[in-house]
Amino acid sequence: MWIFILASTAVFFVIGIIAAALGSRLKHPIAIAANLLAIGAVFAFGSLMNVEPGRSSGNGNPAILLVIPLVGLGIVLLGQLYATPLLRRARPVLLWTLLLGLLAHQAAGFELQKLRYEARGEQVAAFFAARGESGRTDTDAVWPSVGSMKMNGHLFHPNTYLLFIGWAAIAAILLLLLRIAIRRRKNSREEFAE
Repeated sequence: MWIFILASTAVFFVIGIIAAALGSRLKHPIAIAANLLAIGAVFAFGSLMNVEPGRSSGNGNPAILLVIPLVGLGIVLLGQLYATPLLRRARPVLLWTLLLGLLAHQAAGFELQKLRYEARGEQVAAFFAARGESGRTDTDAVWPSVGSMKMNGHLFHPNTYLLFIGWAAIAAILLLLLRIAIRRRKNSREEFAE
């Protein structure tokens, strides 16, 4: 319980620091590019913590702690995309088109992750077969869990980076569509009242 409270506090601290530093420049394209680069750096750092098959990975996976800055940077990115004048001025048809395209990207990205996970298991099994340990029963070595350092190359990958950015964009577009729907409903009520 305490770990969740501390993690939440750290996320909101990171968001507060970023928002205070950027102020009204939060929606500037350079600030968005800097945030995308920061998110990419966190993903690259997580990928560097990968452990190859056959090597000892120690106890636990410290790369899981990278979720804290990623959540903070993701919330800031969502706010940046929501406040971007280009998206705010877009017509609902364009927003729906972008949303459908992003959802298709998410579906393709998740399928790619599934294929990568299966290929990773086959790679590890082939590694042990080449070493003469084909009967190895250590399932974590062949099909590692999320908590294993052997998964960092799978979890922190360019595809997952794009999926992460896509989810922030989907949330921003949904919020913009909700805002448009509320504004239209309010306008129709005012016209009806007159």
